Amino acid sequence: MNAERSAAVVRRWVAAYTRGLPAEVRRDRADEIESDLWSEIADAAAGSGEGAVGKDILVRLLLGMPADIRWRFDQPPGAPGPVPTVGDPTMYARNISMISVIGGAAWAIWIAPAILFGDNAWVGTIGMITMFTLLIGSLGLSLATLGFVFGNIDRLHGIASLLGAIGGGFGLLLAGGVYWGMVLLPVGSAAVMWNLARLRVVSSKLAWAHAGSSVATSLLALPLLTNLIPPASAGVAVFVLLALALEGYALSWIAVGWSLRAGTWMQEEPATT
Repeated sequence: MNAERSAAVVRRWVAAYTRGLPAEVRRDRADEIESDLWSEIADAAAGSGEGAVGKDILVRLLLGMPADIRWRFDQPPGAPGPVPTVGDPTMYARNISMISVIGGAAWAIWIAPAILFGDNAWVGTIGMITMFTLLIGSLGLSLATLGFVFGNIDRLHGIASLLGAIGGGFGLLLAGGVYWGMVLLPVGSAAVMWNLARLRVVSSKLAWAHAGSSVATSLLALPLLTNLIPPASAGVAVFVLLALALEGYALSWIAVGWSLRAGTWMQEEPATT
């Protein structure tokens, strides 16, 4: 990814976590980040190489997410304003719920060929389907996790927000081969869902189902990623259990998104008189 595209990702992240703050605070933060981006892109133009700088920008983005979230919590809430007719909180909530359903469905699809065909699942026509659904699934569930975090950022516990942001960030990299997202994304989304259940946004049954499948997915994927159980020597039972956990995780996302499809989980800001 070149430097300009990486910078665009950073700008969208800044717009997301400063949402709801006073306009001058958002502008000052955006200007601060823009100054840093300008310096890094200038280095690329001076000969560092756009590809290398683009990767550096993304790495700094991921490493800086916890500090960004902590900065957001330290800011006083913005003054309420009129609810816009397009892109209002309810529409935002509906979009996140829809993304949850789409991401969960795509996540459920890619698992089947990956388990049934093994290495052959990543070549030819089947490989295209597997990669496409993995991409849509990982992006969808990561964006949904981040969406729930920032849609409830003033109500979630700080630890839940932090875990959700980290999990969502690593989940975005999953389709690119950063398989730690398969461990960290479930952990982050489970923390968020558990907190949302305490706020009565989702039912306790859905939160339990999501947390159970998340823990199972992480515990089964972790020894494979750390080579405690080499994939080549892992038995069929290990992969079958992992597939069941992944499918359960996907179905829990579909259930959560469908239960929240009305968009009422995110309270609208009161209009000014």
